[in-house]
Amino acid sequence: MGCLHTINISYNIPEGKKTANTFYFDIHENKAELNITGIISIIAENIEEDFVRDAVCKINLSSKFSSPITLTHVSLHWQQHGVAVDIPVFQSVEGKGAHILEFTIPQLPTAVVSTFLYPENKLNGVLTYKAANNQHHPIKIYQRDYVTSW
Repeated sequence: MGCLHTINISYNIPEGKKTANTFYFDIHENKAELNITGIISIIAENIEEDFVRDAVCKINLSSKFSSPITLTHVSLHWQQHGVAVDIPVFQSVEGKGAHILEFTIPQLPTAVVSTFLYPENKLNGVLTYKAANNQHHPIKIYQRDYVTSW
């Protein structure tokens, strides 16, 4: 649970009566902070000669606050090989702690993104999410380790 605070309000009503009520609120209710943790994994579903089709990408995330977050977009870049993918995602996560973003990459070149052939490959890009207040936040992916299943 977030950081709950209270406000106590009381009223004096004529004829000597008094009424009171306590209101609870969470100061972190609309805050969002998301980070990528661990190694990004890309698992091949369908390998053809030159391309991997419908690869499943999994990104481990950690949320600092319990407020809901909607993941909206992922851009991944293999700059050393001139490969880029832009994937709209619409996945919501809620709660403090670990989460997994899973999405499908329609097509990737088989050889150049493979960590078996190029174990030194690094991944760049941006993961975009929005908080409950509809403010968009980017997480930069810079020289990130990843692993492929091919």
